[in-house]
Amino acid sequence: QKQHVEDRVREALFKSPRSCPERRNNFGFTMKNALQLSLVLGGLFSADSAEPRKVKRRFTAEPEWKKEATEKIDRDQKLLPPKFVADKYGVKEGDELNHTVALKIDEEARGLGEKPPNFFKVKDDEVLLLPEVFSQLDPDKVKRGFALPGDAKDEQELRNSRWWGRIYLDGWPQTVQYFRAHFGEPPPEGVRRVVLADPPDACGPLEGQDYSGAIVFAKRGTCTFSSKARAAAKAGADALVLVNNEEGNDHLAGPDAHDVGVSVSMVAKADGDLVLKVLEERLQRTKEMAVAATLERAGERASERAGEKGAAALGVLTGALVPIHCAEKSDERGDLTAELGSDLCAPCTAAERQAGREPLEGGWLTLSSDPPEVLQASADLQKAEFMIATFGVAVDPKVAVEVAVADKQEGCAPLEGGGGLTFEEFNERHLNETSEGVEKRELVGSRYEGKAVLLKRGGCSFIDKAKAAQATGAAMLIVANSHLGLSRFGVEPRWKGLGINIPCVMVTEAGGAALLEVALAAAASQGGASAAYVTATLSKGVSGAAWDEVELFRTGAAFGNKGPKAPSKNPAVAKAAAALLAKHREAHAGWPERLAALQEGFDALGLGDAKAAGKSEL
Repeated sequence: QKQHVEDRVREALFKSPRSCPERRNNFGFTMKNALQLSLVLGGLFSADSAEPRKVKRRFTAEPEWKKEATEKIDRDQKLLPPKFVADKYGVKEGDELNHTVALKIDEEARGLGEKPPNFFKVKDDEVLLLPEVFSQLDPDKVKRGFALPGDAKDEQELRNSRWWGRIYLDGWPQTVQYFRAHFGEPPPEGVRRVVLADPPDACGPLEGQDYSGAIVFAKRGTCTFSSKARAAAKAGADALVLVNNEEGNDHLAGPDAHDVGVSVSMVAKADGDLVLKVLEERLQRTKEMAVAATLERAGERASERAGEKGAAALGVLTGALVPIHCAEKSDERGDLTAELGSDLCAPCTAAERQAGREPLEGGWLTLSSDPPEVLQASADLQKAEFMIATFGVAVDPKVAVEVAVADKQEGCAPLEGGGGLTFEEFNERHLNETSEGVEKRELVGSRYEGKAVLLKRGGCSFIDKAKAAQATGAAMLIVANSHLGLSRFGVEPRWKGLGINIPCVMVTEAGGAALLEVALAAAASQGGASAAYVTATLSKGVSGAAWDEVELFRTGAAFGNKGPKAPSKNPAVAKAAAALLAKHREAHAGWPERLAALQEGFDALGLGDAKAAGKSEL
């Protein structure tokens, strides 16, 4: 049965109407599927895969062409294609040959008990002879425990043998899962620049920017995985991440790229498309900056707007490829049980586990206006802390985005003046412009296009607000909280947020009020010719942990307040609360919104002035 299926697979390979390994043939297989099935049937994942596979012959009579092969030919049985193929047929690895000859070689190898050579269809009647297929992914190393703390060598062995992992992109809402290819190096360690291949499919020399030491994202399709990997390696990249062009994910095969010196992985289409969008925008701004600089050197004054776009190119996306190990049972985690808590899966090394516990999940928005006098005359708060949502894309930390206030400030219905498209229509128009049979409606006169839309919390779900903002062509969503607190908002299940391709953040009630004040003042100034802007700065100083602590004080829980009650008459209670407040005011010095939240919690206790309470005697 195995032999029969393998014959049908190879028949499908030769009848495939396309040469691209991602295209489906008329048997319903992709070339990749067929190669993988051939690998499995050929014993790739069996313990004795290094030895030639003995196959029962399916014919009783010797074919005429085999009877002619009377000379015994020496060959290395562990190499594919066997040496006798080159000696008898004059065909070497990398040569193109007629598919009839390829079929003859294939059957002769079977008759001799060899693994059949690997062929790749390049033309209607020609195939390419590829080297032996083997995998860098060893199934024998999958099932094992975590490395012992402090054992750097074992940590490295564990890390290098993992088949999958997560990409931690700084400022990205969530991690992105990757599957490692069957070929290439293990993922590089440490944080690196993340850039887009140019050309985007990596089917040619990579140009246009510095790729040395970078993680390069590229689109699947057009050429073989091996070709893409060699292009990335030649450009000096340390890792290549391919974005799938169909649903799902897989471990890519590269039979002619065993020696490629770059890590190769693939991510699912939905996650990868979001990363590609951000990288494409930043690469475009980099090119615009270069044009603006050229114009200035030529003596022509570039516009201020071109300068702003050029400056945005400085917002480089960074991230790390982190292999993940999973224990089958909680008691298999050994000395790491306390560290991992309830998690069965975690990064392989202590350094990467620590980095994962300190994500870049927030920062602050710096307010500005044009002209500057608008800001100076309105808001007292000129920096507003923010936390990133768990859906959407990364905030660009170097671009000034104009702020627009929605008439319906909760954003629970289509925004007036937003261009007249629903979320689905907008995505169809802007994300799937090549799809056929779909009426394309234009975004007409949206006053939010390219701007940061400010909406209030409440009235509907966060994902509904994000959809309403994105449908207007907005560049960013800012949700103002209903109190002096911050947290990361999201949506469950996770896939519901994968259609959002703009940054989404939350600011405190005070931050939202400052933004609203400046935006309204700008709209009323100079006949509406002025504008308010925000520029994001990412910082680990703004974290969920910091704001969780502040929230305990804001609600009174940190002071021991379990609900509304009469103020305490005990001076000791007042003094202890004042001392606790003073201690944490010092810890959060320089963050005015946090200080205001701490004070709000103390004031709710009804203990009077904090300074006076702190000086009271027992």
